[in-house]
Amino acid sequence: MLALLLSGVGLYGVVSFTTARRTREIGVRMALGARPMAVCLLVIRDSLALTGLGVALGLVASFWGTRLVAGELYGVSALDALRLE
Repeated sequence: MLALLLSGVGLYGVVSFTTARRTREIGVRMALGARPMAVCLLVIRDSLALTGLGVALGLVASFWGTRLVAGELYGVSALDALRLE
């Protein structure tokens, strides 16, 4: 639960930072006639792309990490965390 909380807070911080850096761009878009929903969808799309990249990198890192642990410990396989014994 703590890991999910920390990742959520980190994701919120990154999205907030990137949106704050684009304040002028958003202002220009709104001044030129962009609808508020279109601007919201732009921010949401960028946030989901960032989240997807993070999930993909996390899955690759966890796959690599389990293989590393399985290679270093005697009698431990890479899928021991999934075992329900």
